[in-house]
Amino acid sequence: MAPAPSAAMVGRDAEIAGMRRLFDGVRQGVPAALLVEGEAGIGKTRLVREFGAEITSAADVHVGWCLDLGASRAPFGPLAGILRSLVERLGAERVREAVG
Repeated sequence: MAPAPSAAMVGRDAEIAGMRRLFDGVRQGVPAALLVEGEAGIGKTRLVREFGAEITSAADVHVGWCLDLGASRAPFGPLAGILRSLVERLGAERVREAVG
């Protein structure tokens, strides 16, 4: 994941706070997934990068991306990116063992 830009992020306090609450639950053993959605250019990538940079010492962060395909939908598209990231970081054999 690319580092977050150096300029302070503005106007996303509620979203970051929600992500922190979700992550606190994960640290207590509550499984979770996070979906960030919205129109192009509203700062989704920046939000995820900022939060990822904040928790990088406590967790592995893997991100999947959706592509705008117009009327076509790829509902599991982001999972492919997440799986590629896991295999890259952990190795194919370890991922196979983890998922059965």
